[in-house]
Amino acid sequence: MKRIELVLIAIAVLGICLDRFSVPGINVLLVMTLAGLAMFYFFFGVVIFSDVQFRGIIKTSTTEEISPLRKVWSALAGVTSSIIVIGILFKVQRWPTASLNLNLGLFAAAVISAISIFKYAKTKASYYLIILKRMIILSAIAVLIASISA
Repeated sequence: MKRIELVLIAIAVLGICLDRFSVPGINVLLVMTLAGLAMFYFFFGVVIFSDVQFRGIIKTSTTEEISPLRKVWSALAGVTSSIIVIGILFKVQRWPTASLNLNLGLFAAAVISAISIFKYAKTKASYYLIILKRMIILSAIAVLIASISA
């Protein structure tokens, strides 16, 4: 699961770099990659943020071990990550409402990160640390893209 995510991120970074050099046709690759990454976070957010193996999705025993609150929290983190990636896509492509998408995603990421910090300090569960790391990395990339594209 993480391998797919890393490949999509690597292709997206390469696409953003090549877009800055105005390589023809790179926009199609960039849109497909970032849209794929956004869909990946949206549909598999529960699996990614709960640190469940991809093979374990089908087995009900692995998903039953996760509490309903963690499932909802992972789904929210997945949707937030998806919004951030769509905001990055809109900003790089210079499409309308790019700033709105990016700011909405960054606000949601800040809320999720703050709550994850408090929950991690209280329980020391690695689950919250996984969410916190991914939110910080995505937020940093989004802020960097927003400042470069402005």
